[in-house]
Amino acid sequence: MSEQSQPKISVLMSVRNGLPFVQQTVASLLGQTFTDFEFVIVDNASTDGTQEFLKHLASVTPRIRLFLNEQDLGHSGGLNRGLAECRANWIARIDADDVALPDRLERQWDFVQKNPGVKVTSCLAYYINERGVRRGKMVLDLTTEERFHEYMERNEVIGLLHPCVMMHRDVVHEVGGYREEFKSANDMDLWNRISERGHLILVQPEFLMEYRIHSGSISTGKFVEVRLKYEWVRACMAARRSGRPEPDWDTFLQEWKNTGFWKRANRNRKMYAKMCYRIGGENFVADQMLRGASYLLLAALLQPGYTIRRFAQQALPGKVPEADDTSFVPLPAPSKTGTTTPITVVIACHNGAAFIRQAIDGCLLQTQPPEEIVVVDDASFDGSFTILDEYARAGKIRLIHNETRQGKPESINRVFDTAKTKYVALLDADDVPMPNRFERQFAFMEAHPQVGCSSSFVRYINAHGKKIANGVLNLLGEEDLKNYMTGGEPFGLFCPGVIIRTEVLKNPAIRFRPQFWPADDIELWNRIAESGWQVLAQPEFLTQYRVHSGSTVTNKARHTRHQFEWVRACLRARRQGQPEPGREEFERLMSRQPWYVRLNRWRKIEAKATCRMAGFAYSEGHNLRAFVNLSKAFLLQPFYVGGRLKAQLFEP
Repeated sequence: MSEQSQPKISVLMSVRNGLPFVQQTVASLLGQTFTDFEFVIVDNASTDGTQEFLKHLASVTPRIRLFLNEQDLGHSGGLNRGLAECRANWIARIDADDVALPDRLERQWDFVQKNPGVKVTSCLAYYINERGVRRGKMVLDLTTEERFHEYMERNEVIGLLHPCVMMHRDVVHEVGGYREEFKSANDMDLWNRISERGHLILVQPEFLMEYRIHSGSISTGKFVEVRLKYEWVRACMAARRSGRPEPDWDTFLQEWKNTGFWKRANRNRKMYAKMCYRIGGENFVADQMLRGASYLLLAALLQPGYTIRRFAQQALPGKVPEADDTSFVPLPAPSKTGTTTPITVVIACHNGAAFIRQAIDGCLLQTQPPEEIVVVDDASFDGSFTILDEYARAGKIRLIHNETRQGKPESINRVFDTAKTKYVALLDADDVPMPNRFERQFAFMEAHPQVGCSSSFVRYINAHGKKIANGVLNLLGEEDLKNYMTGGEPFGLFCPGVIIRTEVLKNPAIRFRPQFWPADDIELWNRIAESGWQVLAQPEFLTQYRVHSGSTVTNKARHTRHQFEWVRACLRARRQGQPEPGREEFERLMSRQPWYVRLNRWRKIEAKATCRMAGFAYSEGHNLRAFVNLSKAFLLQPFYVGGRLKAQLFEP
């Protein structure tokens, strides 16, 4: 790009005292795969050496255009000066402490070209701490035009990830740019004024940025002031949309304070609950796990409904979030290819009449359907067999019928013994595959020939199909697997999201062992890894995992934990070259332990079981019961609950 030519994108950054992070930020932009851009940087009278660093960089990098303010114009003032200097039609924002992934500009440019009606967009981002270590992810739900219109109809405030935004220059100038008086809420004020002019705003559901949380970042300080500015934005938006003048700051504060005592107390309760939740999250990002869990418990005491909902959205897996919430990432629309994948899908069904049609139809309507769907009816008596027989007569499935109840492990083993396709995928009778699950899993396994077994991430849904949380795994690479194998701890996968290489099943010992049910799946995955195959998670949400009153994951939680303990004892014995303990021997060994060891084991089992029951209670809409169970789990084992939060709420 020559100095005088008009670039396709102007990247805009306003900075004041950005060391040491600004160096990494600039490097991430200069290393982009997309090169037709200029980098407009406004220095707001930095005094820490940032200005000297940028001057040197601009002198040797033609694409950088540096503008120096003699005094600090504030965040909005710096951005507005930069807006006036941007030459491209599209302006991409970034802050001086964040990091752009290498293909951010390329992917965002491609998105706006394919969606010409979109005038403002934001990608998604991973949280990183001061050291640049990823500690979670921040996502948004505004990914469809229908959702955008819902925001407008309900007068919801649109919130985007400001340093992840790309916006059309004309619409920003049309509304007058940023307004300094709104301080840290200036971006929300801008997006909503743009939307009111009829311009479409959508989120691009791709992780293209790293969003840094640290002691000096704008997002972590002065929470109450930030929240009040947000409420002012909401009040101004409501006034504009009803044809009234916007209230100025003093008028807004006066109206905010002139409310009854109980209303103020309730409002402050909610505000401080959100503050504690935010601080708790930031402490997790900073690896202060116990402190983070304490703040989250305080948030739950102040506003249990909000805290449990946010926890379920982000930690367990999520309902569609509110305007200022961030959690749900929908999959991109699939492209039909008409080809099949060499996969046999195995579904074991016992009394699954309520959901089995959704499970089968989800397999049939794939972007690349499996070669075969095998359903084993395990002596159902609720009408399931009639439904399955209908599909079998139409040639859509192969049906196997158990005259007497065999159980899920044995039912699936029957298909393992005869599988002829290259892969076997598992699905429960009450779960639903995402439209591109088998296409994506086939591509993953083909790209990783050393992986014998893999599981996708899952979206938890309730009995009504409503999303209630996200299920993620930390088994993402060889090092993660090695840590499990050497640490003596079993790892788990999401059984209805699993795909297995049929070559693995040539070993007749690689089968589910019914005696370990309902922890038999954990037992199998670990033996596959012990046989020399890699077992990894595929970090894509490809399965909807239903949690309801009849599902195994919610019934007999304590029994499940006890079975897990037996699985772990057998695993440790095998890896030490010793015989596996039978069930009676395991029980005898446990009973001979000192009373304080048994008490400690009970404490851990009870904590894990009640934590699981909290998630189930939330899925059924019993928020109070969920809060009680979660509180009990935290009191019994705070580090476990904290670890769950860290791994699921803040880990990508």
